[in-house]
Amino acid sequence: MAAVQPAKGDKLHEQAKTRIIKSELCACAQGKIFSRDKVEAMVTQQGNEVFLEETATVLKPPPMYRVLLLNDDFTPMDFVIFVLQEYFHKNAEMATRIMLKVHREGKGVCGIFPKDIANTKVEQVIRHARQEGHPLQCTMEEA
Repeated sequence: MAAVQPAKGDKLHEQAKTRIIKSELCACAQGKIFSRDKVEAMVTQQGNEVFLEETATVLKPPPMYRVLLLNDDFTPMDFVIFVLQEYFHKNAEMATRIMLKVHREGKGVCGIFPKDIANTKVEQVIRHARQEGHPLQCTMEEA
């Protein structure tokens, strides 16, 4: 007796393709989340049946934070320019513009980063300023 092959587009054909995909995924690792070609699926097995459930994961970009330098009357302008070049990778012209904004307006934006990176930059700037004996303040706020 010959097996009957379902026609393409037939519901049985689609179910057969789905079963093959399910068994391949199940063979890889049961209960793991797979991400292939930006399609995520969860493989589960109940008895002899294997289920492939698509998961709709929507990722939001992380919240961004502004890193700010605050003006004081004691930190030299050259040190502020150095900090902007060293920790925020600004060229001399941009670093000078930000330094003058800090000097004239009381604060200036050094960059916008995800929270962990912003926090690290704030700590690095404050640590370096203290090591050099300067009271430079660096803070972060949600962008």
